[in-house]
Amino acid sequence: NSTLGMVRQWQALFNEKRYSDTDIAPNLNYEFLAMAYGINYAGEFSNRMELMEILKTLDYKNKINLLVFNLDHDMGAFPMVAAGQSINQVIEFID
Repeated sequence: NSTLGMVRQWQALFNEKRYSDTDIAPNLNYEFLAMAYGINYAGEFSNRMELMEILKTLDYKNKINLLVFNLDHDMGAFPMVAAGQSINQVIEFID
């Protein structure tokens, strides 16, 4: 998602969205990465419909296919446990 996701998530939840050094830019060129390793670059997708279109054209004879899932940079990883809390005090989801 072009960020240090877990760090950004903590800054959003516990530091009032005061982000510091969490954006990673520019992004890696995944097509060149696939080419360097001799694997098939199948494309990028951001939602289920785009994924389904890519899967229809995928080269299944190739042993390895690289697909890139572009996530929203504010998408969090849940559930999570805040610092100093016990494992049964999870944060399940934040809008």
